Amino acid sequence: MYRLIFFIGLFLLLVSGCISSSFVKKEPEFGDRSFYNFTSRGTAGTVLHPYDKLLGDWRCQVLSKTNDIWVKDTAFWSFRTILDDTVIQDFWFNPAPSSNGKKQDFLGTNIRTYNTGTNQWSVVWIANDSNKIQGPWISYENENGEILIRDATNNWEIKFYDIQKDQFLWQWKTLKDSVWEITTKIKAMRAESSFNRTDF
Repeated sequence: MYRLIFFIGLFLLLVSGCISSSFVKKEPEFGDRSFYNFTSRGTAGTVLHPYDKLLGDWRCQVLSKTNDIWVKDTAFWSFRTILDDTVIQDFWFNPAPSSNGKKQDFLGTNIRTYNTGTNQWSVVWIANDSNKIQGPWISYENENGEILIRDATNNWEIKFYDIQKDQFLWQWKTLKDSVWEITTKIKAMRAESSFNRTDF
């Protein structure tokens, strides 16, 4: 009799454990592709256009203009989809080698969301050298297949252009005294593998 009661109790315990576990929501892990993806999937691909062309990892050659002198630098740029493929987030890593006098790595991230009402993207930026979220800025694809970003002042413009499968170009220009001047240029080449900070 005691043995029968023991087995019945054990059976009920196992059944109750299975039922309760079915109601426990699994928390997404960092890097879980259901939460954090390198490529678009399902029907979201059309909403992610044209930024879906940039998904993945990129090694960047950077030219920045300071006092009319172009300074070379390197960086790593990673584009991923998040929130069930409804938003694109990118991560910018610009290392601080001792040779150029920078004291710390420059890290930043953009969040890019598509507004179906305006057929444009909204972009916000935050970096480790500031405690402020910049934006939102508007972004869209022009008739030449280039991706443009600007704010309401129209005093500056970011452009992704010559976008190919394994490379793209990027530039940032500002308006000064009614003259547009390019201040930063980037050539991005698709990386064969994910980056490590020790790669730089």
